[in-house]
Amino acid sequence: MTARPEALRVALRWIDKADEDLTAAERLIALDASLSAVVCFHAQQAVEKLLKALLVFAGVPFARTHDVIQLVQLLPGDLVPPIALADLAPLNRYAVEARYPIGEEPISGEEAQAAIAVSRRVREAVLQAVGRASPAD
Repeated sequence: MTARPEALRVALRWIDKADEDLTAAERLIALDASLSAVVCFHAQQAVEKLLKALLVFAGVPFARTHDVIQLVQLLPGDLVPPIALADLAPLNRYAVEARYPIGEEPISGEEAQAAIAVSRRVREAVLQAVGRASPAD
């Protein structure tokens, strides 16, 4: 897919903002495993922004939402990241529940690690889709 130069420029800005969230999640979990709820929030935000980058890249309008499944469903088939919806679905919980005392179950360190892993996978897929090489980790 060839995006208009402006669409690519804006998509790359979304990716940069997503990278900030993913970096925050990775640094927080390394600093203090008890911050798993905040880590999950940032991992969710990274995926949300990455998916919105793809939508901008494809020229697909989207409403304000934190629902990553809804965002995936808006994507053209050739841009859908090869990640199971079942792996993405837990992220929706973290958009709000991780920020407020509304959930019944605390968010675990294992969930935080899984959320970061999914975020990394989405990031790689998005970078490939927009034709930007991933820096070596």
